[in-house]
Amino acid sequence: MYLPSSIFFYKFKKQRIEIMTQVFEHLGYSLEYYVDGKYIGSIKTDQKPTSFGYDSRQYYIAENSFQLTNAMGKVKTIKKGSRYYTEAIRLCGKVLGSHKRKVELFRNSKAWKNA
Repeated sequence: MYLPSSIFFYKFKKQRIEIMTQVFEHLGYSLEYYVDGKYIGSIKTDQKPTSFGYDSRQYYIAENSFQLTNAMGKVKTIKKGSRYYTEAIRLCGKVLGSHKRKVELFRNSKAWKNA
């Protein structure tokens, strides 16, 4: 049976997202800001975006200057009139489950290297 590639990738993404929510603790979402492909900073949010990563990219032109704090604690400014884009990222915490399950997950994740 032939499936269009867009349907295949949609099913793959949906399955991958379901696996991530079963394996990792969910901490929320982050909206990351980039100017000319360079990371400027991020804002943590609890609102679930419709898509993640490259698919969630949205382009803007800054109407006013605003500041963001990056991961290193530096305050960066996006100036008025600058072009920037945002990406939504899922924030995952620790692995869920018993110690035995965690060890098994990590062992299986490296199985392709041992083959």
